[in-house]
Amino acid sequence: MLTAASPAASQTAATPPSDTERPAASAPEDADRPAAVSGDIVVTARRREERLQDVPISVAVTSGETLQKRGTVDLIDLSTRMPGVHIGQNTTSNNIQLRGVGSGVNGGFEQAVGTFVDGVYRPRSRSVQATLFDIERVEVLNGPQSTFFGNNTVAGAINITTRKPSSTFGYNGQLLYSPTDGQYIIEGGVTGAVTDTLSVRVAGQISGMDGFTYNRFEDMHGPRLRGKIIRGSLRWQPSDTFESDLRLEYVRQRDKGTYYGEIRGCPPPAGYPTVRGPCALYLTLRGPDIDNQFDFRADTGPSSFDLDSFEVAWSNRFDLGPVALNFLTSYSDLDDTTFGNFTPLPITGRGGFFYSPTTFDEKFNMFSQEVRLESQGNGAFNYMVGAYYSRGHLRGSTFSSLFGTTIGAAGAPVTNANTPIGTNRQIDQVDQTRSVFGQLTYKFTPRFRTSLGLRYTSVLKNASRAAIVGIGGGNDPMAEFQPLDLATQAKLYPGSGFDPANYARPRTTYSQLMPSVSVQYDLTSSVTAYATYANGFKAGGYSDSNTPVQFDSESADAYEVGLKGTLFDGRMFFSIDGFLSRFSDLQQAVNIIGPTGASIQSVNNASSATSKGIEFTGSMRVSDVISFNAAASYIVAKFNAYPGAACTTLQIVASGATCTQNLTGKPLGFAPKLTATVGLTVALPVGVNQFRLEPNLFHSSSYFLTAANDPLVFQKGYQQYDMRASFGPSDRSWEIAVVGKNLSNAKVQNTSTVLAASPGLVYSLLQRARSVALSVSIRR
Repeated sequence: MLTAASPAASQTAATPPSDTERPAASAPEDADRPAAVSGDIVVTARRREERLQDVPISVAVTSGETLQKRGTVDLIDLSTRMPGVHIGQNTTSNNIQLRGVGSGVNGGFEQAVGTFVDGVYRPRSRSVQATLFDIERVEVLNGPQSTFFGNNTVAGAINITTRKPSSTFGYNGQLLYSPTDGQYIIEGGVTGAVTDTLSVRVAGQISGMDGFTYNRFEDMHGPRLRGKIIRGSLRWQPSDTFESDLRLEYVRQRDKGTYYGEIRGCPPPAGYPTVRGPCALYLTLRGPDIDNQFDFRADTGPSSFDLDSFEVAWSNRFDLGPVALNFLTSYSDLDDTTFGNFTPLPITGRGGFFYSPTTFDEKFNMFSQEVRLESQGNGAFNYMVGAYYSRGHLRGSTFSSLFGTTIGAAGAPVTNANTPIGTNRQIDQVDQTRSVFGQLTYKFTPRFRTSLGLRYTSVLKNASRAAIVGIGGGNDPMAEFQPLDLATQAKLYPGSGFDPANYARPRTTYSQLMPSVSVQYDLTSSVTAYATYANGFKAGGYSDSNTPVQFDSESADAYEVGLKGTLFDGRMFFSIDGFLSRFSDLQQAVNIIGPTGASIQSVNNASSATSKGIEFTGSMRVSDVISFNAAASYIVAKFNAYPGAACTTLQIVASGATCTQNLTGKPLGFAPKLTATVGLTVALPVGVNQFRLEPNLFHSSSYFLTAANDPLVFQKGYQQYDMRASFGPSDRSWEIAVVGKNLSNAKVQNTSTVLAASPGLVYSLLQRARSVALSVSIRR
């Protein structure tokens, strides 16, 4: 979404050549409007509308139009072409990394990158899978965003703005279908005035996919995605001094084959122990016909993902002349369940149970209230002050099987070696966040200004847990789970790796004062230099794991300098920045190997880590026909001190399950040094219409997929090629397009996990394979 600035606000207009996502400050997305009228990109990175050029941080902006054109349905899909960004789906939770920094996978904590929709915080990582549609823009804000967005933005924030109602009648719609993997999107929206003071917008989308990975065991493709979303928005403006916006949104997903991962390392590589565990059973089942490579074929058992999400957000703005008073109230409810059999191995004599059925279920609801008072006008002195409160309630339950072990023998006479033993761990947590914040901005001269920000946050967490051992079911493990008597459970605790104790400190308060400062100087009316410092904070908490683990808060000190603006009468946009972020007590999700060889997720704190690098964006309209863009991020993210890190699989084989390693000086997970994208747009006139050709190349260097730097879970460098060809009028009132993604059919791991019961065996989920889709869209 581009908003044209008034002549008083800007003397030049940034004119982009294309709508490719960018890691730093981005150029406008609409390449088809002339420079004289395209205007400046308007963002809300500081919770008020500003020109992108005036925001002293690195920001990547993607318009809603771009999302629709490319058939992008969620943030995971969006991140696959964004330098410096990784968002991945995992079996217990999702992970989000910016500039090589994130929290990893554990159901007990929030991510280090916060996600916000119309200013409303979405703390659970599963929310990134909610359908991304009917959007004005998505802003990726790099570095701590504590002053304006709060404590869980220590690595950055994703700021999403939905389309708002209009007093003018309008509509939009899209039909997209991909015969290569069965993806389809049917969406539409309508907006207009109901009365002179009330406007409404209603939009909905049905989307899905039949899948790109063939599962030989189930004889079907996956992931088989089925999603629905409906959103209603109201805008009431009874006077020039009051505006009220209400948004209600419901999301439903019913996906199957969600975790059709591919298994490698069976038989194991040289240096690992002989075949055992799942690998031995896999070889027995398949014999020589095993699939031991990335080829979009899988042999895993059934899996599914269900999500229901409801959110209501109500914002009210009072114009009081020199100041504006803003209220933002929200309530959200999230319920999601993940089920997976990550190996297809039925166990003889045990009722046909699969080897490793696992179920993760979480229910979360949150209420929040924010109030902000901000000055208005273009005077030398401006300010903003506010307060925030939220209360969230998390209930999580995780069933894991130990079906492939003989642990049941320890529970005699109630159980025996053939009893399908399962475990069910539960966490119940209530958190309350209280914050006060403010910012002061002063213009020393028309070209030079500085801003000081401060936020104090206090987070109170109350948590309890349960660890239950019982007999598991094969078809619906969570529903069929039968807890054993306490005496038998006590016999099975040592072998299962369970500790039934509650957390040592079930009620804990975490707090911190987070300052920030920035200076900006306009070298010209269209080029700005800036320097910033920001402190970030993420509260400690309670791990969702087999033992009562608590972890401490993490904090960051981030520095950034940059230069951005437009040249050649707005035909060229550029941005370059350098950054250095130092993290203390960085929270890391780790995998611990239990007594049975099962992989157990937990959380600890790395002593310190550093992320530093350079980001560049350049885009230029060469002529009315040709334009191009290029963006790159070079990042070095490593542990400064991490002596007690989890071991690699081979180290565990050599030293045992209690092994630790020293990762000081080693790279963080999901931290490729170089990511880059290059795109070209060719717009040829055909009568009164245009034919547009838009090729794009994305490159990533290699990186590890876990914090342990295990060579088994390593992604090699790769390239992905996309191509879009479209035909329609220049205003895109209608358009027919062919959209090709990953035309090189690169095999890119979305996530990867070692299966400790079979050392050397790895389970990996791949990103989407080659796809070609036909899209038809209209708008007014």
